[in-house]
This record gives sequence, structure tokens and C-alpha cells, in this order.
Amino acid sequence: MIWIEVEARLVLAGVFAVSAASKLRSARAFASFEEAVARLGGVPGRVLRPVSAGLAGAEALLAVAVLVPATAFAAVLLSAVMLLTFSAALARALRAGEPVRCNCFGPSQRPVSAAQLTRNGLLIALAAAALTTWPSETSTPADVGPAPLLICLLVAVVTTGAITLWDDLADLFAVQPAPRRGR
Repeated sequence: MIWIEVEARLVLAGVFAVSAASKLRSARAFASFEEAVARLGGVPGRVLRPVSAGLAGAEALLAVAVLVPATAFAAVLLSAVMLLTFSAALARALRAGEPVRCNCFGPSQRPVSAAQLTRNGLLIALAAAALTTWPSETSTPADVGPAPLLICLLVAVVTTGAITLWDDLADLFAVQPAPRRGR
């Protein structure tokens, strides 16, 4: 079961690292994220910048903490809590019919949809699987051995890429209504 734990930690590290980096890479990207925090979280202007910076910083911190054996269990648990909180904000926006953008992985023109909730649900399930299969002793990714670790790393890179590009993949596989033919 160590494979599940290691894979989950690597994927969560990758997802939170990409997410934090995409928000902090430029002033424009951070401003776009601040807009999403204000609209999705209802955060007032006077505390918007510190709250947004705290969220992006927490993502960066979690990206590292899930890989450190001493903090890994707590970091995976906090990752699930953070994802549940984000999901609640997304669900509230969807229920209200607000055409707000998530900007989860940088500036986006796509409004929030069920695709982001599905993505977060999969990440929460991954964190839960890791927590329920956690070994009695804290492990390190190297504990799985060199060849399996390489496989875990490759799977984590592909999975992180798929999660990062989730909206694009959802659009690609969405069923489009057939065009209506005029008479």
C-alpha cells in the first residue's frame, strides 16, 4: 500500500506546486487569482491581497510538506481540507449561477463548471486513499525502491499534467450538440 501513499504525495505535490506557481508567476496572474478569491470566497477588498497571498503560499508550502516525511501525513490531510474548502466555494458559485472564473492554474477565461468539482473530487479521493492506506511508519518516496519510484514519478508527472489541463480535457471530450440544419 506504500505505492498509493507515495503516488498520492507526488501528485499532490505536483498539483499544488503548479497551482501556486501559476498564481505567483506574474502580477497579472496574481491579480486574476485575487479576482477569483474575491468572487468565489466573498473576501472583502481590505484583506483580499493578504488572503490571496496566504492561499497561494499555503499551496506552495503544501507542495513541499507532502514530500517531507515528518510533515507528510498532516500535509496530505490539510490538502484534502483545502480542496474541500475550494470545492465548497466552487459549488456555491455554480448553484448561484455566477459566471465566475476559477483561475486555479493561472488566468482563465472559462467560467466555473462541474469539471472543476470533478477534478477536486478526484484529488480529495486520492488524498483519502493515501490517508487510509498510510503505513504505520512514515515513509519516503525512496522506500518503494528505485525502479518503482521511477514509475511513480512518471505517473505523477502525467497525472499532474492531466489535472492541470483538466478544463481543456473536459472541453475536448464534451459532447457538443449537433448543429441545427436550416430549411
